[in-house]
Amino acid sequence: MWRESFRQSRGSLMEDKGVVVVGAGTHSAMVVEMLELCGFLIVGLTDQSERKYGENVCGYTVLGGDNILHKLRADGVAHAVIGIGSTGAPSCALRKKIFEALILLGFSIPNLIHPSATVSKRACIGRGVQILAGAVIQAQAKILDNALINAEAVVEHDCVISNNVSIGSGAVLCGGVFVGEGSHIGANASVRQGVRIGKQSTLGMGAVAIRDIEDFSTAIGVPAKTIENRANKDA
Repeated sequence: MWRESFRQSRGSLMEDKGVVVVGAGTHSAMVVEMLELCGFLIVGLTDQSERKYGENVCGYTVLGGDNILHKLRADGVAHAVIGIGSTGAPSCALRKKIFEALILLGFSIPNLIHPSATVSKRACIGRGVQILAGAVIQAQAKILDNALINAEAVVEHDCVISNNVSIGSGAVLCGGVFVGEGSHIGANASVRQGVRIGKQSTLGMGAVAIRDIEDFSTAIGVPAKTIENRANKDA
C-alpha cells in the first residue's frame, strides 16, 4: 500500500510536509510544481471523476475520489491544497465548497506562493492562498482565504481580495479596488482604482471596469457593462 511505503520512507515528515492535491484538472499541474518548489512531500491527488483514477499528473497518481480524504488525514497527511482553477463565479463557489470541507476534515491548507511572485512584506495574506508565477501583490493589499491569484496578475496597494476570489492571469487591479466574496476577474481584465466588484460576480476576460459592479453580476467589454444580474435568483 502507498501509505505504508510512504510512512516508512518519510517517517515523521508526513505530519510536517505530507500533502494531497484535491482536484486533478489542468490547474493541478501548476499546484504540483509550486508544492515541489516549496518542499512539500506530495502523496498524490484526488478527483471526483472516476475516469481519472490511476492517472498520472506530473509524476503523481490520482489515488481516488474525495471520499478517501478522511483516510488520508487519519493516516497522517497533514496538508491539502485545491487543484482546480476558476473560469467564473461558479468555479469560485466550488473552490469554496472544497476549502470548507478540507477544514472540517482537519487539514491544514498552506499558502502557495511561487518563487517568482513579488509579495510585499506589508501585504496581508490569508489561508490557503495561491499566488502563481510572476504575480505582484503590493503594500497594504489584503488577500483573504482561499483566493487564487494567477500568473502575472497585479494587485496594487490597498486592494481587498475577499474570500474565495479568483484573479485571472495578467489582470490588473489598480489601487484601492475591492473584490467581493466568490468573484472572478478574468484574464487580462483591468479594474480602475477604487472600483468595487460585488460578491459572486464575474468580470470577463479583457474587460475594463471603470465603475462599480453589483453583486451577482456578469460584466464584459470595454468599458465593462453588466449583461446579467442574478440578484433576485441568488439573494
